[in-house]
Amino acid sequence: MRSYPTDSPQAVARIVALALLADGNLHPRELGALQRMQLAQSAPLPDGTLQTVLRDFCEDLLATHAAAPANTLTLDDDTITSLLDEIQDESLRIRLLQLCVAVVEADGHLARGEFHVLYAAARRWHVSIDRLDLLRALDTAHA
Repeated sequence: MRSYPTDSPQAVARIVALALLADGNLHPRELGALQRMQLAQSAPLPDGTLQTVLRDFCEDLLATHAAAPANTLTLDDDTITSLLDEIQDESLRIRLLQLCVAVVEADGHLARGEFHVLYAAARRWHVSIDRLDLLRALDTAHA
């Protein structure tokens, strides 16, 4: 898995890509929600960055996780932690997690993999669930 500079647009985009692919699907509603949020606020993704990083992330996944079953994203906790650690700015972490929550909820379903990524980010970044309004998302997650 390639690494990116701390708090860089590429590091941010990879967290979004991780959230988008956490359920093994790239749902059109999730992409639409991402585009709407970027237009409505100063989301931390410059034009074209997500597409490039998403492609690179998929290449990295194929190279390192070729045996994963279809429609799954199988990243170990250490890998997820290392990706999350590329984001150090507290305000960026909060905005990014809010963006990821909105994006993964856009298809009306919070899959186990999406829950795992959101929960791992909230824990690793020491962001309270109340602060993000994640409670509803966590309550509806698969057990």
